[in-house]
Amino acid sequence: APSALVPHLNSVLAPLLALARRMDSVPLRTKALQNLQQMTLLPYQSVFPYRAQVLAALAKCLDDPKRVVRREAVLARNQWYTLSATQP
Repeated sequence: APSALVPHLNSVLAPLLALARRMDSVPLRTKALQNLQQMTLLPYQSVFPYRAQVLAALAKCLDDPKRVVRREAVLARNQWYTLSATQP
């Protein structure tokens, strides 16, 4: 249940952002970025406080040497960037 994750966002986001920047595994980086995309589906009021932190970390992933990782980073960044636009 996604609602069970909400109280633990702080302890989940930091490791995901770190995994997204690890250079030893492309599949690990792409999965971390995909999970970061899915985090935007959680309730707005719980994820919005982390928006600036996540966007700053995702900006570093945009320079990844692997195209597949850069693509996932763009998708994740777009989800987090448009987070405020999706709030009614």
